[in-house]
Amino acid sequence: RYNPATDTWRAMSTTNAPASRYDAAAVWTGTELVVWGGLGATGLLADGARYNPATDTWRAMSTTNAPTARTAPFVAWTGTEMVLWAGLTADITEPNAGARYNPATDTWTTLPTEGATTARSSGGAAWTGSEVFVWGGYDARGVEQAIGALYDPMTDRWRPLPTGNAPGARAEFSTVWTGAEVIVWGGHQSDFSTRPTTINRLDTGAAFDPRRYAWRAVDTLGAPSARDRHGAVWTGAELFVWGGISGTGPSSTGCRLQPLP
Repeated sequence: RYNPATDTWRAMSTTNAPASRYDAAAVWTGTELVVWGGLGATGLLADGARYNPATDTWRAMSTTNAPTARTAPFVAWTGTEMVLWAGLTADITEPNAGARYNPATDTWTTLPTEGATTARSSGGAAWTGSEVFVWGGYDARGVEQAIGALYDPMTDRWRPLPTGNAPGARAEFSTVWTGAEVIVWGGHQSDFSTRPTTINRLDTGAAFDPRRYAWRAVDTLGAPSARDRHGAVWTGAELFVWGGISGTGPSSTGCRLQPLP
């Protein structure tokens, strides 16, 4: 754990911690860090645990009605539940399925599939305050997509995202909620007409306003160089982008984007 006020690190307890893994789903609930799924030493995982920094303790999560083992799923925290959708399974297919996890009751609830996105992985998800935003990523063929959907946990229903002015198809991009818009930026798109396939990294993006149910392009003036797998966070006033893979290797550069007022 890193404390920016004191510029110090502290190790986390490993007692009852989940097994080693990567590309897992993770959310902060306000009191606990929830970690689920991912790829471990024995393969894909369908378990997880919750970490409480106040007590430096882990506790296991229920597996009853939990999703099947997967990695790189779409995940968002609604304020009361972790919503997890799709991802990549052991047979290299994306399940068109997901579930909601309630840490207060330690229970899973299966998500509906009617109206949901097609199965996919490595896309973007965000909570808009009333709906879970799911967009982009790879389909079952490994082709990047430019479509998505919104999930309302109150009605337990999906509705499609508009496609007009949406960003181009991509995967491995950043997705952040500003309090007014979901910003999608960067990532990559594959050119399957070349041999070997060319990976085209992107320096473009768009913002989705759920109140207007519409996309707008994000300004590219002064944007970071094209990249994917970068870090991106919302500071409360700006989108901060840093690192990732740009050009032929890791990047040590970044930029800040101030959205329209």
